[in-house]
Amino acid sequence: MDSVFLQENKKSVSQNKRFKISAALKQILASLILLLICSCQQIYDGTLGLYTAAEDGLSVIISNYARTIAPSTYNIDDIASYKIYGEDYQGNIYSSDISITNGTGKITGLAPTVWNFTLHAYSDASATNEVLCGYASVDTRSVSTVSFVLSSENVSGEGSCSITFKYDSNAADTFSDMVNEIHAYLCNPNTGEILKEIVAVSSESDLAKWTSQGYTAAISSISSGFYTLYVKFYQIVNASAVQIGLWTETVDIEPGRNFSQELNIPDIIARKPAAPENLTAYRIDSSLNKDSYNIVIRWDDCSDNEEHFVIKLREYSSVTDSTGSPVKTLDNTNFSSVSYENDGVGYVSGSLFYSSEEYVIKVPTGKLFDIEVYAENSFGKSDSVKRSTSENLTDETYGSLTGFNTSAAAPFKHITTTALTYNLQNGTLLTSKSAAYSGQSYIEYKILDSTEISLLAPADIADTSDNAFESQTQWPVAYYHYLKNGWKKWVSSPASESAVTKITTAENATFYAVYDINEEVEVSEFDSDALYITYGNGAAQSVYGSGTDAKTADYISSGSYITITVDRAAAPNSQFTRLNFLVNGVSQNSVNVDSDSTETLITYTFAMPFKGTYTVQVCGGYNETWYYSKEFSLKIN
Repeated sequence: MDSVFLQENKKSVSQNKRFKISAALKQILASLILLLICSCQQIYDGTLGLYTAAEDGLSVIISNYARTIAPSTYNIDDIASYKIYGEDYQGNIYSSDISITNGTGKITGLAPTVWNFTLHAYSDASATNEVLCGYASVDTRSVSTVSFVLSSENVSGEGSCSITFKYDSNAADTFSDMVNEIHAYLCNPNTGEILKEIVAVSSESDLAKWTSQGYTAAISSISSGFYTLYVKFYQIVNASAVQIGLWTETVDIEPGRNFSQELNIPDIIARKPAAPENLTAYRIDSSLNKDSYNIVIRWDDCSDNEEHFVIKLREYSSVTDSTGSPVKTLDNTNFSSVSYENDGVGYVSGSLFYSSEEYVIKVPTGKLFDIEVYAENSFGKSDSVKRSTSENLTDETYGSLTGFNTSAAAPFKHITTTALTYNLQNGTLLTSKSAAYSGQSYIEYKILDSTEISLLAPADIADTSDNAFESQTQWPVAYYHYLKNGWKKWVSSPASESAVTKITTAENATFYAVYDINEEVEVSEFDSDALYITYGNGAAQSVYGSGTDAKTADYISSGSYITITVDRAAAPNSQFTRLNFLVNGVSQNSVNVDSDSTETLITYTFAMPFKGTYTVQVCGGYNETWYYSKEFSLKIN
């Protein structure tokens, strides 16, 4: 039989849904034991101590020696032999038997480097039946001791089982009158696939054992792992076997060990399953996008005899709609086949088989949903349970409960997420100093938890000259090109004038930004009359001035420093956010300019060491477009 990887069973211990403590719980218990024995200076966590490397070899310590390694199964005294295998970073291999006495052994002949070791433990002297192993790394250049924590995790192999079935003796008469045949199977809990039949009983003598001394079934060889045990009870009606009861349990088969257990089965024949409890739904925030999101649905399984669960999904027209319209009924036959594209909802993970307690599904944004769940078997179905809407329900993994009631007086709320798209219309939205959305849409996800959703309201800009936002305490902020052109309102369409501040449905919506644009001047050219060129190593002499006052010079001596000055006092030069200084059409310097800056004069100085005739020009950048001044000709003698 192939090894089966099984997910962790989520049944509570109080429900007695497991025979064995899971591997994950074993590690938790081990950590708790460590806290109790720290005063004894014992190593228990597999970490390495800092020692000076010893010339006589590497000490090997089993940290959980003389303690229960797997509760109710392996003890260290059960181990007959050990092998250790190592590989260093250069690819050298170390493999040897190792003798362990009182939890300690030693190996020699290791190269001084970093080694990765695996310690294998066997239940037989010939080292053929591995039952435990542990892993550790050590740098033998500085450390002389390596510690292992042994466990049955990651050990493949076969085990056996011996199970005694006892049915509730108080229901012996009902059992005798109704049960004509019993079958029990070990199954894959994820799919329900039958892997091995372990019971097939139909004789009166064998059936009688179930309510007296017990009926024992054994398997001599089975792959290690977790299995779900199905016990099915049948009644022969008109020569046909009719299932009248189902009971499930989880079995943990460990390598090289015999699983021996007596199972006490309650009176479940011809009884419908108990209803599940605590049905909840959480939005998985990491799955959010404009069109869809995932919800994790959870419940407590309060029954031992369900065959599967059923989830009914409904869509609602408003937060006050308590009836809704059916969308999908999900059970063990279709839970994994629904697709978002074809069905409007999509399978993500989980199952609805017996013992299930979690199911994850993909749903669209902009709609209202709700769910109910019930358990079902061949005899009938439990009461249907509606989703709990307590505001106090939270989940440490996913967060707050989706669609909860905020108060007893609030209208009933449904599972919902609305995507609000804010079209910035080439503006900028900053949710903080370091989070900017520029010239693009910003999406906000909201839950309709009342009768309306308030739209995002950007705060006022505290100081329109504070380009670093050091004085800003309220976020977000929005503006158009520069700070004094701040956000004004949202509208429903680019042509609309009416401000929108809230919506009253869960439907997705898009809104467009309108800005309070002040003193914006249309830019069509560079104002060349507001550009000055001066030269001279000492006091500047005017060579070119403004408009009709422009002057020329007969010559400019080589080696002179030329200074180009852009006067931003007059529009449109004040609108430029970048200035580029060119000589002979080649950029010499580029300057970023805050369009809201009060700085009036922007200058650039450079030397002209060679004789010749040159053209000087400045261009300004505005809204991703360049505007050029006229060309000025300089003759260098």
